[in-house]
Amino acid sequence: MKILGIQKHHLSSACLFIDEKLVYYNQEERLSRKKRDYGIPFFCLEEIKKICNTIDKVVITGYNFNREENQLISSFLRKIGFKFHDEAFFWFSDYKCHHISHAYKAFYSSPFDEALVVVWDGRGSTFSLNDGSWAYETTSAYTASLNKFDLVYKRLYTTSKNKSAQIVSKIFPDEIRDVNFIIPNDIIDMKNDHDIGHLYDAVSQHCGFGIDECGKLMGLQSYGKYNSKLPKIHYVENGNYRLNEDLFLKEKPKTINTDLYPMLKNENHNTENLIDFSFHTQKTFEEIGLHLLKKLIDKTSCENLILTGGCSLNVVANNFFRKNISSKINFYIEPICTDDGNCIGAVQSYLKPKQKNILNNIYLGPRRNYEIQLKSNEKCFDNVSKKYIAKLLNEKNIVALFQGGAEAGPRALGNRSILFDPRVENGKDIVNVVKKREWFRPFACTVLLEHSKDWFDMHCLNESPYMMYALDALPGVKEKIPSVIHIDNTCRVQTLTKEQNLHFYELIGEFYKLTEVPLLLNTSFNLAGDPMVETIKDALETLRKSELEYLYLPELEKLIYIENKGKDYVKT
Repeated sequence: MKILGIQKHHLSSACLFIDEKLVYYNQEERLSRKKRDYGIPFFCLEEIKKICNTIDKVVITGYNFNREENQLISSFLRKIGFKFHDEAFFWFSDYKCHHISHAYKAFYSSPFDEALVVVWDGRGSTFSLNDGSWAYETTSAYTASLNKFDLVYKRLYTTSKNKSAQIVSKIFPDEIRDVNFIIPNDIIDMKNDHDIGHLYDAVSQHCGFGIDECGKLMGLQSYGKYNSKLPKIHYVENGNYRLNEDLFLKEKPKTINTDLYPMLKNENHNTENLIDFSFHTQKTFEEIGLHLLKKLIDKTSCENLILTGGCSLNVVANNFFRKNISSKINFYIEPICTDDGNCIGAVQSYLKPKQKNILNNIYLGPRRNYEIQLKSNEKCFDNVSKKYIAKLLNEKNIVALFQGGAEAGPRALGNRSILFDPRVENGKDIVNVVKKREWFRPFACTVLLEHSKDWFDMHCLNESPYMMYALDALPGVKEKIPSVIHIDNTCRVQTLTKEQNLHFYELIGEFYKLTEVPLLLNTSFNLAGDPMVETIKDALETLRKSELEYLYLPELEKLIYIENKGKDYVKT
């Protein structure tokens, strides 16, 4: 059976399953070159058509069902040459709720046969209430196994002040089947104050960052401290946490007043309260999140915990949860936890496979050919060894790495990476300038797994292959690798084995032989405001418009060198 999966709204993406095996996946932004692209993934669908144009089922997911929008998708698919079997029909996962796609993706990628799956993000599907108002899901929890998924908790945000308002039934089109919107009242937590996902996004925008730029707030908050002069973000009412809505429901300005929000260009007294408020936001996120997780673990008695949804990108909170939840609880945090993974989860929610496909890596992007077209001032060297690349890094050169299929999700894991020597005192500042990022943003590292416990406190973790935790550096480590240790003495860590990425592993191994440091600074191969590079053409264009000079292609043993005018980062 050939099934096409489409995430049609936020962070749009598409996938193709043939006989329950994933054969294609990509994010629309990688092809359109528009960061966080949304809508219908036209470019991805064009690529899938070249692989297989005869489809048995089309599974569509998003926030909510829209007949006209889905008809547009149907018309587009037929227009570009897709063919459907006579029995083919469209199956809309969003009728089952946005969060179920997150949950299926995470569970079927996890190593667990049974688990508590917690989905939390800014918002999910919208529900109509019997008083004429509406509500949308922000957190959902399921007990999951290969046999069934049971909803055990759902947090809804509503504009209604009516505490007795309930979700009303809907009449579904004939083509929709296996739909059940009945949610028992005793598992619904419906409130008119926002959840932690919306809180984090609201404060992020308040700081002058764009939509979906919560990662910037996560980097900034580490510079803050408790400040008694600031308003309280939350309070406890009858044992439940509530957010102070007066802080977040005011009308947002259409433009940012740079006098009020100085964009944090440097550290000075004008930004102190803003940075401290960011710190308060992070601590609120952690406190409320931990309270909920413990409550759900107690309720379900599950020993396996899966976290997914956009909130699970908060690697600082993930480490906090791991340290403050019993070591008897096994953790799995889904690396493709944002909406761009939902096309996969939606297909799995339709198929309900009887066997799991445990995630081994997330290099899910299509393998690209190497059509290298250089300009007159650009050179390509052949037979370049990893030992030579390690020498370049040891000499404080920034080297971009391009190989295989691109990583899914926002983390660079060695196929589309920019690498640097972590020992450089001001390395964070150097790479931030080259990538055109804000001064306060930290960098991750990739460390050989067998050495990870010599550098970081793993907190009961055997490995961290997808950079989903900000781990504490051990005493004395920050002095050795200051480029990757944040002001709070943490680092977002990818542990690496030979089996996970051979070329990257061997490169770090050569650097280790030279320096006795078994890790490298590793950040995504892109500049600020751009999506991660997808093709060799994207990679070359990124070099041409930046101070980057070296591009290493380990599969070809080639090194591309573009001499950049005015490069001075090594001297900085």
